[in-house]
Amino acid sequence: MTSDIIYVIFITQALAYYDRSIQFNDKDESAFVNRAITKAVIKDHIGALKDFSKALAISPKSAHIYFNRANLHSTMGMSRK
Repeated sequence: MTSDIIYVIFITQALAYYDRSIQFNDKDESAFVNRAITKAVIKDHIGALKDFSKALAISPKSAHIYFNRANLHSTMGMSRK
């Protein structure tokens, strides 16, 4: 139980840091990518897809963003079975 609470605290804190980073620089695709990955971990798939899309709008030729988004699509497809 305690580890679950700590996990939620860390995830919440990470999301707050990414939000703050994006407020300072909304052209930093890595903040969007990292926030998307964090959202995917907590199963906020729609939020993660939106962040991956924002990252791709900033850096449309970034292979690692496409890779991470493809992994999310795969995860979402598997969770529907």
